Amino acid sequence: MARNGSIGGYRPHALQKRDIAKTARFNEPEMSAVVSAAARAQLRVGAWIAKAAVEAALADNNPRRVAAKEIGQQLMQVQTELQQLRRASVLHGNNLNQLAAAANTTGEVGIASSRVIANIDRVVAQLDERLSAVDALLARIVDRFEST
Repeated sequence: MARNGSIGGYRPHALQKRDIAKTARFNEPEMSAVVSAAARAQLRVGAWIAKAAVEAALADNNPRRVAAKEIGQQLMQVQTELQQLRRASVLHGNNLNQLAAAANTTGEVGIASSRVIANIDRVVAQLDERLSAVDALLARIVDRFEST
C-alpha cells in the first residue's frame, strides 16, 4: 500500500521498503517509447518502469480481468468460426443458385440437389450452435457488468 509524499517524478513511498532491484534491457525504439511515456506521466524513467510493471502484474492477477480476457479470447475464436461458416454458406448458396438455374432451364431437379441441401442444413446447424455460444458469452459479459 502506498502513502502520500512522492515528489520530483518518483513513485509514492511504500509502507514496506523497496529493496529489490532488477534491470531491464531495451533497444532504441523501445527505450524511446518508455522515455516518452514516463515524461507524459511526469515520472522518472525508472519510476515509470517500476509503476508500469507493478500495475501490469496486479492486473494480470486480478480474477475479473483474467475472466474478461478469457471471454475476449473465446469471442475471437467464435468470430473466426463464424467467418469460416460464412464462407461455406456463400459456397453452398452458389451451388444452390446453380441448381435452381438448371431446374428453371430444364424443368428437372439435378441429382446433386439433395447433397447441396444437406450441406446447407449442416452449415445452418453449425451457425445455430456458434450463435448459441455467442449468446452464452454475451450473457457472461452482462453478468460481469451487472455484478460491478
